[in-house]
Amino acid sequence: MSALFNLESMITVIILCICTCTYLKPKFPNFFDNKKNGFLGTLGKFAIIGDRLSIYISASCVILAFANLFLR
Repeated sequence: MSALFNLESMITVIILCICTCTYLKPKFPNFFDNKKNGFLGTLGKFAIIGDRLSIYISASCVILAFANLFLR
């Protein structure tokens, strides 16, 4: 089943994209610009979400890891 049709997998992919973009933004600041259009702009917006909501993103990563390890 594709991640687009499974809600839990789609949320996992989005949260991992947010974490990855937030981690890589200081290393490649020109690549993650939120004012660009298209895919690169989306990556920039993911990086901003990760910066501003870092506590909630990290808590959701821990919850998803717990769910994947112990509930499946």
